[in-house]
Amino acid sequence: MLSFQIISLIVYLGLSAVILCHSIWLRGRVGQIRFDGQGKQQSFLTIVVFILGGVYLISSTGILRYGLFIIAFIVHYFVTRFYVGTKGIKYGTRFYSFDQVRSYRGYSDTNELSLFLHGKTNDIYLRPRISYHSSTIRQILEQEGIESVNDPEDTTEHGTMK
Repeated sequence: MLSFQIISLIVYLGLSAVILCHSIWLRGRVGQIRFDGQGKQQSFLTIVVFILGGVYLISSTGILRYGLFIIAFIVHYFVTRFYVGTKGIKYGTRFYSFDQVRSYRGYSDTNELSLFLHGKTNDIYLRPRISYHSSTIRQILEQEGIESVNDPEDTTEHGTMK
């Protein structure tokens, strides 16, 4: 049992470092940040890191447990943040150029939006910080050639951003 804990701890710390470094590298790849906020993507690698950390947290005691909790929080914070910059979008553990985004949908009375990618059925849900106004976000996306979509059946709850 002790060897399983040590192996899971080593793998947990290694994967945490890799994910954190990759997320920071992607943040630099977006260029100058125009707006940012909280995304919802959880990649498979991030889920594995949390499971391995959870195995050790459940079976351990002492101050190391709190250190691992802090590491998990830091990794989660950096991975789930999104950044829209001058060169593209960092979302979770992925980078999307503006050419990959075909359109967006804003939600009424909020600055939240969904981005729709070429060739993908899933959309990217973004929740920018409240300090960014929806009109500013819309202007930035349209400046990059990304058009707004509005489904006629969704006019009561969803629509273009105000």
